Amino acid sequence: GGYNSQRIETTSLNISNDPYDLYESAFYDYNAFTIGIGVGHALGMYWSHYHRYSPSWSTISRPTALVDNSIIQRSNLGWQFKSSLINGISYSSIDNYLNPTQGSVFDLSIETVGQILGGDDHFNRYKLLFTNYQSLGDYTFGGLIKNNKLKRWIITLEARLSLTFTHETTPYNKKQNKESNPYLERSDKLFLGGYETIRGYDYGNDRQFPQPWYQFGGVNHLLLGSLELRFPIEPTTLWFVVFLDAGGGYLNLGELIGNEKEYVVNYKENTRKILENLTPLQLYQTEKFDVIRLRRYFYNSRTDWNDPSQYILSERNVALDKFLYSFGVGIRVQIPVLPIRLFLAQKRYYKHGQILPIPGDEKFNFVFGIGDYRF
Repeated sequence: GGYNSQRIETTSLNISNDPYDLYESAFYDYNAFTIGIGVGHALGMYWSHYHRYSPSWSTISRPTALVDNSIIQRSNLGWQFKSSLINGISYSSIDNYLNPTQGSVFDLSIETVGQILGGDDHFNRYKLLFTNYQSLGDYTFGGLIKNNKLKRWIITLEARLSLTFTHETTPYNKKQNKESNPYLERSDKLFLGGYETIRGYDYGNDRQFPQPWYQFGGVNHLLLGSLELRFPIEPTTLWFVVFLDAGGGYLNLGELIGNEKEYVVNYKENTRKILENLTPLQLYQTEKFDVIRLRRYFYNSRTDWNDPSQYILSERNVALDKFLYSFGVGIRVQIPVLPIRLFLAQKRYYKHGQILPIPGDEKFNFVFGIGDYRF
């Protein structure tokens, strides 16, 4: 539990496809208070189950002039109550809790929010997390160096996969008006970027993200993966790492309401009208070329990259070129009280079987993290 207060930057919806249009930034204050009650129980050596109930109260205030109508509408509602119950089961066979080098971790949870529990938010969230650790040898290099102490210096590969799916439900009494008080609020949605998902990107709203990842206040579903190769400098406290992250966000477009729904319904027609009035040179600049950085976009079409229908969770849309990636190196400082992570991460994208640096954004970004709770 705890209290959370922050000033959040958001984006106003617009129908312009011109990348050079300038818009004033939009902000609002978010305040929330949460308490939690949990219980867990071991099932033998490797399995356990857990259950956690978390009531919370939140409010949005001080929206600036250009925030979306849904944020103004939410601020007019005042304090809202959210009632959440998480039930989960987990498995762990790792050899060391702080510095695992072998074994697997599996966690499956279902979060029920609202519905028969009451409150103003109503949805189900399903999350699957799988992590595997493999030892790739030690600093004796297969016995070439005769030193038993070096057997503690184990090179480890961590592979991590996370799938999160969120679906709106309805209140138990069915009296809540979704148009005026949405069942799934912006604060309930998911975001990419930051230390938690694909390292090297700004949290929530990176300029390389497709607009549907942030313009509706987040996404419903997250598909994330990561490979991290670790080389011990001192096997109990300090490791050098090389990593590759991947992630994509997806929407339930049918759950949108108001301006957001209107934007999605009219997107193709509005962008078609804009593009058909451009000269060939203007069309190329708008769709293909970044005239500010004097480089082609890494995607084929700006209109398609930002098309909300491209981010519906479907077999066709779950594709390598719909994800973004990051590659980098870093240091893990494994102090039990304060585990610190320091990384340099480069943004990347997928094209023709290769994961390449994003043109014009090839620099390595510093990423700071505490602990291993990423996704």
